[in-house]
Formats: sequence, C-alpha cells, structure tokens
Amino acid sequence: MKSIKVIEFNDKENEYRMWARKFMSVATTRGYRDVLLGKTIVPPQDETLDENVPNDKIKLKGRNANDKAYNNLILACSGEIGFSIVDEAVTEELPDGDAELAWKELQRRFEPDTSADKVKLKKEFSTSKLTSWSKDPETWISKLEVIRKRLKKMGNEISDEDMMIHIMNNLPQEYDTVVEAMERKLDDLVDPLTLRNLKNELLLKYNRIKKNKGMKEESENEEADEDTALVGYTKNFKGRCYNCGEFGHKKEDCPKLKNQANNSNTGRISGTCFYCGKRGHKRSDCRKLKKRLEEIKNETLNLHQEKEDKDVVLMSHEEEVQTCKVISEYSDNEKEIKDKEDKVLFVNQTQAEAKINDNLWIADSGASCHMTNSLDGMKDLKEDYAKIKIGSGKTMLATKRGTYEGMVISKDNKKTMIQLRNVRYVPEMFCKLISLTKAMKNGYDVIGKNNIITLQSGKQKISFDRVIQSGKGILLGMMTETLKKNENQAKYTEKEFHDMLGHPNNHACHMTARN
Repeated sequence: MKSIKVIEFNDKENEYRMWARKFMSVATTRGYRDVLLGKTIVPPQDETLDENVPNDKIKLKGRNANDKAYNNLILACSGEIGFSIVDEAVTEELPDGDAELAWKELQRRFEPDTSADKVKLKKEFSTSKLTSWSKDPETWISKLEVIRKRLKKMGNEISDEDMMIHIMNNLPQEYDTVVEAMERKLDDLVDPLTLRNLKNELLLKYNRIKKNKGMKEESENEEADEDTALVGYTKNFKGRCYNCGEFGHKKEDCPKLKNQANNSNTGRISGTCFYCGKRGHKRSDCRKLKKRLEEIKNETLNLHQEKEDKDVVLMSHEEEVQTCKVISEYSDNEKEIKDKEDKVLFVNQTQAEAKINDNLWIADSGASCHMTNSLDGMKDLKEDYAKIKIGSGKTMLATKRGTYEGMVISKDNKKTMIQLRNVRYVPEMFCKLISLTKAMKNGYDVIGKNNIITLQSGKQKISFDRVIQSGKGILLGMMTETLKKNENQAKYTEKEFHDMLGHPNNHACHMTARN
C-alpha cells in the first residue's frame, strides 16, 4: 500500500510562508500546481465527460488534479483554523472541494496584503535590529528578507541599498569596524558593496567575536520571534556566577550547585519546609502535615457518626494576621507573608446526613473570600500566604490564590459554567466555601426561597440547591464538576455553550470557547 506524505501546517502565522513554499514545490512535482494558481480549468462535478474525447480528457485531468490538490490540503492543515478554511472551500460547481479557492483563502488569512498589514510590516522592518553580538546576524537578515519580500508583493519595494543601510545602522557596537569598512565600500564605483558581500563580512565577524569571547557553540531553540542568548566567557573567568551570585567562577563550576546535586541524589533537598519550618524536605513530604490532615479526617468521621442534635455554627471572623516568615521549599531565601485581613467562614463540624464531598461548594454569608481544599479546576495559581483562624481557635494556612473554573450541575442536571476568581487554597479545610458577600460585591443578587439560595445577575444565575441536613439546621451547597481538558473535553453545540454562559454576545462566547 502506497503511503501519503504531507507537510503539516498548524496555524502558526510565522511558519506559513515556509510551509506554502514547500507545499507548492510538492504540488509542482505531483502535477497540481496550476490548479492551485487557477491556471487549469476544472469542470463542474456534475458534468459528464468521456475520456476518449480529447477535450474531455483534458478536463478530466484538471478534475483529477483538483481532487488531489484539495485532498492534500485537507491532510496538511492540522490546525483548526486552516482545516476550517479548506473544509469550507466548496462551490456549487465543486461541492467536494475547490483547491484554488482553498489556497486563496489560506493566503488571505495567514499572509494578508491589506493596508493595515503593510503598515505593520513597515514598522516591523524599521524597528528590527540585532540586539546582541551573541545572536547570529544571518538569522536576523533572513527575517528581514521575508518582510522585504512580503512588502514587495504589496507594491512597496525596498532596494538593496536601503536594505544594506538598515542592516549597518542596526548592529551591535562589536560590528563597528566592519560597518566603517562597508560604508566606505558602499560608494565604490569599481567594486560596489553587495548584499551578499555584506552578509559574508558580518558572518566572518560573528565567528571571530565568538572565538575571541570563548562562546561555546550551542544549538538555539527558538519559538516564535524569541531568541535564546548564548553567553560565554574565557577561561580566566572574572564575572559573576548565575547560581550563587559570587565572583570568580561560572554557574557550571559553582560548588553550591554541586552540593545541591549531591543532595538531590541522596533524596534530600537543601530548602526548608514552609509548613513545619524544618530543613531537608518539601511541604508535600512533611510528616507533620500528613499527621495533621489525618487527624482532621478522623475528627470529621467521628462527627459524622455522632447522633446528637447539634446545629452547624456559621461564624464570621475578622482577624489582623501578624506578619510572619514562611520559608520556600525550594530555596533558603525567606519570603515575607503580607498582612491579610480576610473574613472567613468557620464551621464547627457536626453530624451531617448528606455527604460533603469534593464536588460540593457550601454557600456562606459571613466569608469575604472563596476557599477550596483542592487544586482540581484551579488555574493561574500564585503563592499567596495567609493565616486562617477557625472557631475552635486553631489556625490554618492558605498557601495559594487562583481562579476556579468548573460546571455547576443543578438537581435537574442542567449545567452552567462558573468561574470564581481570587479563590484561596487552604489544604486543611474540610470543605469548599463560596462567599455570598463577595458575590454581592460583584453585582449578584442573593435570593433565598424554599431551601434554595440563588445568585443572579441579569440572565446569569446559579443555585445552591443541594441540602445538607445537620442537626436541626441545614447547609446549602451546589454540585460542580471540573472542566475536562484536551481530547477528553466535553463537546457542546454552539447554542448549548451559549446558554451555559448566560447568553453573552457572540464574540465573548467564541473567545471563551477558544480558551
């Protein structure tokens, strides 16, 4: 069976030009280049042709070339945008796909030639410069050549002389001697300076600089337009170490770095646990924290087994947290915890007939921030430490702050997307809490009726419709599920997704779906 090899394109605009040139080269060898350029007439799909008729034989050849070109475009465009453009390139005459139309639409999307793009390219060309001697000038000049060719297609040609002047005016000072010599040669009528000669001189100078400064040859891993700066030094090193900050040695020769490597080999770390304050282990491996979490688990199980009629006490507490020091688990540097003045919910745990599980968020009118005991569904996490004092007098530590994204599931199985910002992560909490006062500050109305609390803002609303019986009182919560990612992510129609978001405008709906 003959295999089909294609050159994939994954929607990266900076890679489109290279992909288009390669695809066109393949098209030339496979005989469908003229179809892409519109030079071959492709007959309508429903037209009956006889291969024994000379004219029909030419048309059949054009039809086959169009089918081959369109199918290869479908296989090559692996990105969602490119695939959608090719997939939609159909006409009444060619319902199975028009290769010429697909090619034009790809060029219009990824290599546009509008006035706005012309202005953008001219600005990009004029501001482009070689910022460091450690960067290869040939790579930089190649990028300028790409911009130059695109501007030429738009009717704005840059001459070789202007190109050379721009290059010489935007080089680091290490190239000053070469620039002076090239400037004199620019006006030489006998042996004038050419762009090829300038490239060769700059490349020779670049290699000479690397040799003189002792820079080691390393492969550069570039992504988009970002370059990795390679820095090297001579053997008589007098600079600063990038690991410990001391002078006289390089990072790879740093004795402290070797000690850290030895510690990692023995399974120990040199940092300090920011839960117990002891050195030699991370917080995640802290035996004291594990013991504390086990105690909380046992207390919760005991409270669930009790038969006494006790009410759950919801207490709002405001405390000025004293500034204290927390040691990072990865380094010896101390980090100051900022003063926190958050009001939080404190629940005296008692018996509860309904289970409070990891997917249930409890509504609280006394808390001034949302809190979670799990990182499921959390994103944009930042270290943000604060002391949380509960009703029994014990203190818990909030270690992170971030955004929670999930799906609220009502009792009738209706799903609504929810996003909670500035959620504190408190590992020792036994449940998840949503601050009603926080919701009211954000413009939501709080409506309570028939053992249901509803948060509503315009057409958007979510309900705490899960009742947890506890003694003579109740708690109200809402059931959620974490959004799935990548290939496991649930798929919804445009209308279903639009309804989940509370009927926003089309632009907001599409941007949310893309993210």
